[in-house]
Amino acid sequence: MSHLDYYPPDMWQNVGGLEPKSFVCGFCGNRVASHTGIETRAQPPARIYLCPLCNLPLIFLMRKSTSREEQIPSPLPGQPVHGVPSELRILYDEARRSSSAGAYTASVLVCRKMLVDLAVAQGDAYRKGKPFMDYVGYLTKELFAERRSQGWLDRIREQGNKATHELGAMSEEDSLQLITFVDMLFKLFYEFPEMMKDEQDDQLQDAVSQSKPVRGNGPDPKPSGMPF
Repeated sequence: MSHLDYYPPDMWQNVGGLEPKSFVCGFCGNRVASHTGIETRAQPPARIYLCPLCNLPLIFLMRKSTSREEQIPSPLPGQPVHGVPSELRILYDEARRSSSAGAYTASVLVCRKMLVDLAVAQGDAYRKGKPFMDYVGYLTKELFAERRSQGWLDRIREQGNKATHELGAMSEEDSLQLITFVDMLFKLFYEFPEMMKDEQDDQLQDAVSQSKPVRGNGPDPKPSGMPF
């Protein structure tokens, strides 16, 4: 939870016991279970549950138009990815927050920009007016055989063109697919290599530690070839 603090448990007053509920907190991102909050008298009731970790309130209500329970704020799609440069991480978090808030078209457009920036960061040449799919193609060729990634390429091309050049809004599915694709690329380009580097550093440190001579309490041994 980068933009929020954890609040003390006694900050809320007049809260009571509710039916226990498990959910992913839309603020701190943790999966929790809570039975503390407030309930309305309406039917079906709307409930406010307090997250037991960050102590922030989440609303659960039934939408009459869909007959589905909605959580506000909803969990962020995708997963936090380690090792990502700050410029790309800011865009990734923006895309996730936009999708969580229902701004799916905005999320798709941020993902589109993010893929261009990621391709340039990985060595592709930026050129004004260069087609968007050239950048995506560069990324996939760096990691996969183009034939195996063709389905993803076609889908991203369709989403990017629709969001930029056509009328109408993008759907939740469009946003989630692009965030999933970016999440996968971030893991392959940044998180997994960083994990391997950390493991290699640990192995090297262990090897250095094991190679050091163990000194006892007696006198230092004389170098070989030296007279007594």
